[in-house]
Amino acid sequence: MKELEAREKIIATTTELIRLHGDVSKVTVRDIALKSGVGVGLINYHFTTKENLINQCVQRIISGVIDGFEESYSNLKLSPKEKLKLLFKTTADFVVKNSSISRISMLYDLSSGSVGDNTDQAGRAYLKLIKEIYGDKKTEREFFIIMHTLTSAIQVAFLRNTILKETGEFDFYHEEERNAFIDSVVDSIL
Repeated sequence: MKELEAREKIIATTTELIRLHGDVSKVTVRDIALKSGVGVGLINYHFTTKENLINQCVQRIISGVIDGFEESYSNLKLSPKEKLKLLFKTTADFVVKNSSISRISMLYDLSSGSVGDNTDQAGRAYLKLIKEIYGDKKTEREFFIIMHTLTSAIQVAFLRNTILKETGEFDFYHEEERNAFIDSVVDSIL
């Protein structure tokens, strides 16, 4: 097996195992090696750590979801603001259903972010709708500030859900409460 083929096989196998288990802590390097037909040493050679491998797989999983967003919403007969709310709600639904990989993705993006990471990709989808809402009434900088403010609010609500529940604010995992929160955040900022 060529180096690139082996690397891709490892990523594909790990992605499959993440989807199967839903919890990355249940995915072991030995399972990945066995299922992909490579040695543990080759996995370590290509990715150094399990965390690096998992991050790359999570990036691909979420990238695929983000790529489908624009396609799904472009033909809807809603205002740009309603499309934006729907996009945030759909993103939040995905986050709740895939909380393990979403947490990894968000924490990785927040601590080691880069252009093209999952937060950046989602933000660019939101940015298009924000620009539609305001037209030429805002600067590029203002568009980015709005996009980052909205994105951060949703990420923080997910990552700090336990505290929000304890203080009686709302439960991110309760769909009605989550949707009301998203509507409120978007309405407050826009």
